[in-house]
Amino acid sequence: MADAAQRLARFLGPKRLGYAWIAGATLWIGWLISVSLGSGNVDLAGQVIGTDYLEFYAAGLTVRLGESERLYDVAYQSQLQQTVIGPRLKVYYGFITPPFFAWVFAPLSLLPYVPSFAVWSLLGLLGLWLSLRLLGAAQPRRVLLWSLTWFPVFATISYGQNSLLSLMLLSLTWRLWRRGHSWPAGLVASLLLYKPQLLLGVGLLWLLEAIAPHQAPGASADENVAQDGILRHAPAIFRTLPRRPALTALLGLAAGGGALFALSVLGMPEASRAYWEFARTVLPNLPAWQEFPLWNLHTVWGFWRLLLPAAARWADVLHWSFAIAGVVGFVVFWRRQRGRPALLYAAAIGLTLWATPHAMIYDWTLLLIPAVTLWQEAPAQRDRWKILFVAIWIASFVSGPLTHAQLRWLPVAVQISAPTLLIALGLAWRWVIRSNQPAAPHTA
Repeated sequence: MADAAQRLARFLGPKRLGYAWIAGATLWIGWLISVSLGSGNVDLAGQVIGTDYLEFYAAGLTVRLGESERLYDVAYQSQLQQTVIGPRLKVYYGFITPPFFAWVFAPLSLLPYVPSFAVWSLLGLLGLWLSLRLLGAAQPRRVLLWSLTWFPVFATISYGQNSLLSLMLLSLTWRLWRRGHSWPAGLVASLLLYKPQLLLGVGLLWLLEAIAPHQAPGASADENVAQDGILRHAPAIFRTLPRRPALTALLGLAAGGGALFALSVLGMPEASRAYWEFARTVLPNLPAWQEFPLWNLHTVWGFWRLLLPAAARWADVLHWSFAIAGVVGFVVFWRRQRGRPALLYAAAIGLTLWATPHAMIYDWTLLLIPAVTLWQEAPAQRDRWKILFVAIWIASFVSGPLTHAQLRWLPVAVQISAPTLLIALGLAWRWVIRSNQPAAPHTA
């Protein structure tokens, strides 16, 4: 198997990998030309520049205008978006995140739409760069350039999405956790509650560590608590808790989430009530909407929903079966790799995308965390990692268009991205488990 991996890795030499640069450059140049030559706030194809960014911009504008109680008022938001874009807007972009996230965009709404989108995009690229630095990439500039060829990163920018912010927050969470600052790590992780499903893996990891504590990343438990300056100044009730860094991280996560909830309820009470009702009655059925781009939902749940559109209950059963299997596999991995915290954190991110029912193509940017980690922590396996990276790169590039094309002619579709991801995660799990190689020094 090792010889086959080496032969395939040699086949994937610089010349063939160079096609990724061509494909990536084509994407970016074509998009920039379309945006530059468009009319007003739409591109050459008549699509809104930034597409999903319109929902965030309108939400920020709503808050700035003092109309936060209308964040989830479809008629009001639709009219506001029409005012921003003009009569060429044909689609409504619904704001489906918690109300506190709208505060992020209130200052950005001071700018006209396109300059505001440009600033948001530059902030996203800055977040990508900071993420690579926080993850300890040995050659961050080179990794940054490779990342830009990857479709999920391009999709995040071109769709105006928030996945690079999510990547940065999870990378900062890892950096704090790695250095023993568990309380701040939990607080930073709580900021991801605008997409709570992205905390699934990290939350499970901390829960396992809290139940069966051991020496935390990089130091003894006592040393970690001593380093945690915020915890030392916390109320006495927190200082008397057992000195378990993972438990401290979970408390930080709960405290941050509680603070966000309180700020939302106190600052936007009507919007908070509206969101609760929206989340309870509308969000569970969101993928069933005729307008929802199910072909762009790159999860196991989305795979089965596309393959079994007339048997939604069976699709749900199959999804949860795979999710439970993923959790079991993660627990086994955790038990066998407890001395390698970087690999455990990378596996937690992989589990998140394995088990969550909702992850669009741009959410796959989170896979940069396990990619950088595997490359740094298991250098002897780099031939194998290269093969997996290429497979995921290709699948993420072609899966959406292929699925969309199938749905134009057929009632069902086979989405190749989710199976490719599951195979890649399974192989990575197997290769790491079977490897007796000690962890490589972490480059911080």
